[in-house]
Amino acid sequence: MPQFGRVEEVLTTYTGSFPLPHSRDNVRRVLRDVAGIGIDWPNYPQLINFIDMFLAPLARSGGLEVVGGRFVLTGELRMPNVDEAVQPIMESLEEWRELSGGGRGLRACVTGPFTLSSFTFKRPGTTNIMDSALGDREAVHFMARYVNAVLRRLEELGVNYVNVDEPIIGTMVGARRNLFNYSDDEVVQVVDEAYAGVGVRLRGIHVCGRLNPKVFGILGRLERVNLLDNEYADSPENVGYLSLDLIGDKRLAVGVVSSRRAEVEDAGSITRLAGKIMDKVGRERVFALKPDCGFGSLRTETGSVEDAYEVSLAKLRALKVAANAINGM
Repeated sequence: MPQFGRVEEVLTTYTGSFPLPHSRDNVRRVLRDVAGIGIDWPNYPQLINFIDMFLAPLARSGGLEVVGGRFVLTGELRMPNVDEAVQPIMESLEEWRELSGGGRGLRACVTGPFTLSSFTFKRPGTTNIMDSALGDREAVHFMARYVNAVLRRLEELGVNYVNVDEPIIGTMVGARRNLFNYSDDEVVQVVDEAYAGVGVRLRGIHVCGRLNPKVFGILGRLERVNLLDNEYADSPENVGYLSLDLIGDKRLAVGVVSSRRAEVEDAGSITRLAGKIMDKVGRERVFALKPDCGFGSLRTETGSVEDAYEVSLAKLRALKVAANAINGM
């Protein structure tokens, strides 16, 4: 990582998903389009549900079944062939290389152990998080080992920027107490377990939604993560919680474009929001600008996925213009 204190170029990236169905042609289309915009760190086009992509291989290996469209624990979890989980990423790598790359490299996001556990249920017919495997420490640590195997495989494939997506942490870590009585230390331990031995240069964690200072404090304590990826466009309150004391030695990939609202932000508003974050932590701590979250659920009034996709690209263009403006200051 660049040494803090130097004013580095502010880069651009995105979380991954787009409002298009999965196909080889659409993977290639997204990679071509974001390369044309000049996004510095394109993410593989996550056109498959971020839960199904990682839990479906577990269901095929045993201990987990799909019942009524939900993943249900049925026995002892078994480690699958991780190539099944990373197949869409390998597909994207092949396409990206055929397109002569683009940007600094290909970024890959992996759904984290807490979030995978929260979508794994102990009995059929429920969607209640309190009936999920999130409260089963053994299952959560298995998921951490599974995510670790996936991250190590991505490193072998040459991916040099990985991000563990843990949206559920924003829900499970409360301002006063945590769900299932997890201690803050346990949360740190599980995420660091997922990253154990992973030597990829850029190692991030994505926690979206409105957070609280305790979440930032936990993220700042992670030993094996060097990038914090959070949302600030649809959750501007998060800017107020930022401080160098909380984020420790981490740099930030900051969500400054809404991934929910179909209106395209102007570059000036993006620049102003990024400026507020830089005022809190220093420009040298802001690694990249990005949308809050993935664009997979973005919808326009027409209901057309093509219209939603075009809005996604327009937001990325505005993001790039804002980054160029900041870098020109």
